[in-house]
Amino acid sequence: MKTSFKHQVVYLRHGFGKIFICPEVHAIFDRYRQIAPNATEAGGVLMGRFINDSPHIVVDHVSEPLIGDIRRRTYFYRTQVPHQIFVEKKWLESEATCTYLGEWHTHPEDDPTPSSIDLSGWRKKLRQNPNQRNTLIFIIVGRWRFRAWEGTLADRKIQIEEIFPNQIQ
Repeated sequence: MKTSFKHQVVYLRHGFGKIFICPEVHAIFDRYRQIAPNATEAGGVLMGRFINDSPHIVVDHVSEPLIGDIRRRTYFYRTQVPHQIFVEKKWLESEATCTYLGEWHTHPEDDPTPSSIDLSGWRKKLRQNPNQRNTLIFIIVGRWRFRAWEGTLADRKIQIEEIFPNQIQ
């Protein structure tokens, strides 16, 4: 049975607030799921908005694999420069409302879990590239479902926790 990600999902943030992931983002995730036995990992950056005077976040755009990225069955390396150009382009097109929110990539697992390399990379991103709210989102797209984590940096302490879809929308 093929499951499609082509709908909006609302994640509940720890504490309060929601993360809305737009249908267009799901359509991209759907294209890169590693269904075929020889499919390689894919990934990119998450772009969107922190809603003013609100704890809510909207993920509107994602970059797709670009020239220079390294894609293997169980490995993905995102090249900095092409994805940074994507981030800057979305920032300018949105008149500075669309910002970097985090990272996504695929795993060849039905129910994906972060590797130690993933967790280490996420911690590094939080230390080196915090956005205006010191919050990043990390998504792993599996073969049949995807999972999300919210990472925060507060008082030089990093916390990464899985977030779950809201069952009542």
